[in-house]
Amino acid sequence: VYTHIVVNSHDTHQEYARLPHRYAHRLVHIDHGFADKTTVMSQQDARTYFNLPMDKTIIGCVARLHPLKRIDTLIRMIVFEKNWHLVLVGQGPEKDALEALAHKLDVSSRVHFLGEKAPEEIGNTLVAMDIFAFPSEAETFGLAAVEAAQAGIPVVAYALPVLQEVLSDQEGMPCAELI
Repeated sequence: VYTHIVVNSHDTHQEYARLPHRYAHRLVHIDHGFADKTTVMSQQDARTYFNLPMDKTIIGCVARLHPLKRIDTLIRMIVFEKNWHLVLVGQGPEKDALEALAHKLDVSSRVHFLGEKAPEEIGNTLVAMDIFAFPSEAETFGLAAVEAAQAGIPVVAYALPVLQEVLSDQEGMPCAELI
C-alpha cells in the first residue's frame, strides 16, 4: 500500500531495515526533522500564563499520557522534594490513573495537568520549565525531548539508543543527561 516508509533516526532505520525486503526497500530516512519551539515569552510570563508558581523548581514533560511514557515515575519522584512541581502537557488514556496516583501520594497540588497544547504554544510551556524530564521506555524519535533541548531547557531522559542519537551533537557528544 505504501510507496515510502519515512523514519527520522538511524536507530529506527536499522530497526526497520530488518523487516522483509518488500518493506525495507521503501525506507526513506529524513534526519531529525522538527520545528523550532523557542519563544519570546519569558519564564516569569509563561509561569503567570499557566498559573504556575514562580519560586519553585518546575519539572516538566510534554508527552502522550500513556503507560509506556512512564509519567508515573515523575509523580513518584516529586514526593521526595517539596520544592518540586511537575507540569504535564498532553492527553491520553493514563490521565485518570496519573491524577489518582498524585492524589494517593498527596502531591496533587504540585502536579499541573495543562492538557494538550497547539504546536505553536509548546515553546511557551517549555520556557516555564527548569528541567524537562522524559522517562519514556520506548521511542522512535523522542520529538518532545529534542524540542526541549533545542529550546535550551535541560533534558533528563532514559538512554534509549534513539535518544542517544538525537540528543547528541555532530560529534556524538550528548546534549542531555541520559540515564
